[in-house]
Amino acid sequence: MPYARFRSGNTCLNVYQSGTAGQTKHTLVSFAVDDVRRTVADLRQPGVEFQEYDSGPFATDGGVATIDDTQAAWINDPDGNVLEIVGA
Repeated sequence: MPYARFRSGNTCLNVYQSGTAGQTKHTLVSFAVDDVRRTVADLRQPGVEFQEYDSGPFATDGGVATIDDTQAAWINDPDGNVLEIVGA
């Protein structure tokens, strides 16, 4: 299976081709950031659309859910995979 490996400091990201891309409904990757709301605002500038949920523990306000002490937001990549922005 073809894949690529990217390294930055102590972080390693492996990317591989998948025949089921876009078919899962759960988060496939999370990006930890210092300020979720600022990151959401910055990503909205060029047109990134965030998921909005109106009920339950993941209800969002401006695209951001607050669960206990953690904030998170979700987007879909072009294949429909779910990506998360989460507070570090």
